[in-house]
Amino acid sequence: MAATNANIVPVKGRIYRFYFPWYKSDGKLLASATTTASQISKDGGNFTTVDDGNPNQVETSGVYFIDLTAAEMQADCIVYKATASDADSCVVTIPIYTQSTTSKIPVDLQTMGQTTVTTYSPIDAAVTQLALSAGLILPGTVYASNSTNTYFESESFTEATTDHFKGRSVLWTSGAMIGQASSITGYAFVATPSRGGFTIAQVTETVPAGTTFIIV
Repeated sequence: MAATNANIVPVKGRIYRFYFPWYKSDGKLLASATTTASQISKDGGNFTTVDDGNPNQVETSGVYFIDLTAAEMQADCIVYKATASDADSCVVTIPIYTQSTTSKIPVDLQTMGQTTVTTYSPIDAAVTQLALSAGLILPGTVYASNSTNTYFESESFTEATTDHFKGRSVLWTSGAMIGQASSITGYAFVATPSRGGFTIAQVTETVPAGTTFIIV
């Protein structure tokens, strides 16, 4: 077994190395522990001796590591326990929750051979969604006359089909109406002088000429 088995995610049924500090009761690290037991319990079963034996110390630092075999990792939860005969030594207990090979496991794509990994950004996602919807968001400007608080016309639209935009919404993007929205309850093409007429749910005031809007 090698240090490469010290993965951030312990996987069920796969060899695993983990590191841990061993403390004394005064909070200091226990260097060169005289280990009396190095054991694991699998899914609440009885403790058994680890195949790797006593934990290995990194120099004389009080930091240790232990290697567990694939068979020892064949459980949903493994509890590692180590005890020592040294004065004031504490008992080490470390739970290890394994990931199933059939569940979603975080991976390092660069380590797996990818040279470039695209990072996720909520802003990028929003821009992407906006770009996808851009073809369905239709801008326009209110015509200079015939507006009420339930009707307006726009030369930006020349669609000839009656009620083509019915069921969609108007969102005002300028002037006194900015920020208000209203549902489109009817649409008809005005042949002279070639513009679209929109019937909308009542808004707070007569729609001013020149007001910009989008249909969403």
